Amino acid sequence: MSIHMLARQFVTSIAVAGFAISSDALAAPDAAEMVKRLADSNAVVRRAAADELAEHAATAQSAVPALINALNDRDVRVRANSARALGKIKQPAERVVPALVEAFQDADWTVRHNAALALRWVGEAATPFLVEAVGDKRPRVRLFCADTLNRITPRYAAQTSPVLIALLDHPEDEIRLIAAEALGDLTSNASGAVPALTKLLDHPKTEARVIAIKTLGAIGQPANAAVPGLTALLAANQKTIVRVEAARALESIGVNHALWMPAVVQMLQPSHEEQLAAVAELVLGRIGTPAVPLLVEALKDAGPAVRASAAEALSIAGPSAIRAVPDLISMLNDADWSVRQRSVRALGEIGLSSDQVIRALNAASNDREEVVRVFAQEALRKLSARNQKG
Repeated sequence: MSIHMLARQFVTSIAVAGFAISSDALAAPDAAEMVKRLADSNAVVRRAAADELAEHAATAQSAVPALINALNDRDVRVRANSARALGKIKQPAERVVPALVEAFQDADWTVRHNAALALRWVGEAATPFLVEAVGDKRPRVRLFCADTLNRITPRYAAQTSPVLIALLDHPEDEIRLIAAEALGDLTSNASGAVPALTKLLDHPKTEARVIAIKTLGAIGQPANAAVPGLTALLAANQKTIVRVEAARALESIGVNHALWMPAVVQMLQPSHEEQLAAVAELVLGRIGTPAVPLLVEALKDAGPAVRASAAEALSIAGPSAIRAVPDLISMLNDADWSVRQRSVRALGEIGLSSDQVIRALNAASNDREEVVRVFAQEALRKLSARNQKG
């Protein structure tokens, strides 16, 4: 036998042996053995045991009492892994759910998070216990139970909303902010939260302001009392994420446009944060008719970037920007090619096929910049297609 054949047989035998080892390793561990390891003096062993039980939950129900006991382990990761394992095992719900609810009082965020996630895995079977626990005297338990219940099913929104709204006045930031974020998913029942959420707009932490902004935006028009506070957050001294989310929230609320649209137009000014102008274009464009006069004025700005952004917003506004057509035609003579290109596109999106528009677009088809010529030809095709449809 050649040395090459011997080598091939050796490699094959190693591969087969490796497969056998891998197959054994993948087999479900003995639950009784894992329970023993949960009591080991070495925290690493206890963590691994809880993790194994989570991975092989289908055969681990007998380990539930030991895992419940491990929720009180002195090691954070053992507690977190045990909460995860209980959520994977799920049954019996009457033992698993109350234990996980108690874990909401854990001092560590990871354990609380895993307990909430585990209860969502338990699902519908957890709801009777969570409904009862929403009335618990402990704020953290009420909070996590209400939030988890809403994530499992929207049926109890009328019950959980008052609990979450009341927690917006809690002195602990964590409780207030989780409650504020949770209310963003309960918009039809959350209008009572507007005063407390408006107060959070003045919070020193950016994260807190953003959460409040997003929830107010999700509530929509019933949050109209927050418009002045949100408008203040559009100011240039605010962080970009705050300004962006405030603009989006104001668009969603959709009232008092005259109060806040000028501040959004200011976001079109050049800055190192390109996202500001992009969001302002979208918000102003989607508002449509109320924003058109301000955008027409912005077409006269000394800065080409502002003029281009204004034309882009008018393009997004489409037919509702029809009164801007004469101004957009004049912009086809702008010295900046990007202003001409976006003005051409806006004329195509607005869709007015007047002789004046057609002549202007035909002239733009001969622009010195290829990109302007391409967009002009595309705009003419769009107008022609609309005319043919009648």
